[in-house]
Amino acid sequence: FLIRDEVDWKDNYRMCVDCYSKAAETAALTGDYEKMDEWLNIVLLRSKELDDQLRAYYIRVKALASQAEMEPAVDVGLEAMKLVGVKMPSRNVLMHTLFDLAKTRCLMKRKCVEDLLQLHPIEERHMIPAL
Repeated sequence: FLIRDEVDWKDNYRMCVDCYSKAAETAALTGDYEKMDEWLNIVLLRSKELDDQLRAYYIRVKALASQAEMEPAVDVGLEAMKLVGVKMPSRNVLMHTLFDLAKTRCLMKRKCVEDLLQLHPIEERHMIPAL
């Protein structure tokens, strides 16, 4: 298909990533998930930047969700979260979730709306999609 030459990926990295990512999105939108996976695998194999990898994972998650493949979509999302340093428990998810919810509620009891409005925005741009 597009750019398979190593030199192209080296000299025109941004163009290559964008072309393959757009090709994957187009394949997903037309229902050609096999081709989408092929393009995304190339992006993941050759990508140098975390944002490019996260974009590929995002496309894959959206495609799986559009097919009502929720469990695989969650698995791919968890893989992407690992890339940005977010660790999720693999077992007893309900227990962990309830514990974290209780912990968050305790922390929030000490805060008022004005305190929350004074918080600085998230500066780690890779964390925003994970949230």
